[in-house]
Amino acid sequence: MLVEDRIYHLIKLLLYTAKEENAKVTPTKLQKIFFLLEKEKGINLGLDFEPWFFGAYSSKLQDYVHKLIEIGEVDEVEEKEVKDPLSGAVIGYIRNYVLNNEFEPEEEDKEIEAFFRE
Repeated sequence: MLVEDRIYHLIKLLLYTAKEENAKVTPTKLQKIFFLLEKEKGINLGLDFEPWFFGAYSSKLQDYVHKLIEIGEVDEVEEKEVKDPLSGAVIGYIRNYVLNNEFEPEEEDKEIEAFFRE
């Protein structure tokens, strides 16, 4: 499997696992989980993480997520407005990602799926 295909597969596996666990995957959580996947599990995906406001961040990983949203396999759900405490203006949204297609883990996914469940 090509690295690119593997990353798409792992994103979908994470979202599948989150759905099974009734957990939400925010953009920040997704970034942190993949950072830990590389660092703790030693799975090199070449995502080039950098320090960022809310922890490790990979623009490459975000590009993969946006592609899955673009082709309709993942939905980005806006849950709540974030307002500036002084002006009351909406400055952002709390978002999470939801798998939008059928997905079945493969036998070789079991170890990573268990990691995601942690």
